[in-house]
Amino acid sequence: MDPSAEIVEDRRLVEMLRGLTDSRKMCRMEIPHTGYSWITLLLDLQQGSGSGYLLIDGIVEFEKIFSHYAKREISLEFPESDGVPCRFSTRVIECNRKTIRVEFSKSVFRMQKRRSFRIRARSGAEILFQRKGRTKEKARVYDYSLGGTSFLAETFLESVWAKNSSRLA
Repeated sequence: MDPSAEIVEDRRLVEMLRGLTDSRKMCRMEIPHTGYSWITLLLDLQQGSGSGYLLIDGIVEFEKIFSHYAKREISLEFPESDGVPCRFSTRVIECNRKTIRVEFSKSVFRMQKRRSFRIRARSGAEILFQRKGRTKEKARVYDYSLGGTSFLAETFLESVWAKNSSRLA
């Protein structure tokens, strides 16, 4: 697996694919390691044996082309709502002129936009830093990457709390 990919599974995966079917966003479908690819739509999620099925909008001549490939696998790529590309592979169950039925994927790879993958910090991780002309400050660390650290300073939280509490009074 690409180290810059996040694996999406379970309920989050169902929500992601349901959002894709509801939004009618285009997907790129391909037969891996061939020159065949198409732009299509995910139509629906269906209950079935195992984890269920995905229905994909039919493609002219797909059945004829696909019959030459014994592996019976396709891959789909789509942008998530925030623009991050996502990809998964699945097995074709049946196809006709109107629809292509595939197995529901167990996971989707969500490709990171960042050059460096972010790693969540352990609970309680803190950082000390010094701003110009001030004493050292403590901040709670959220995650790390080769490009930097994501943290939130306590003084920032205190100033936000003070502004919001004065508005409530």
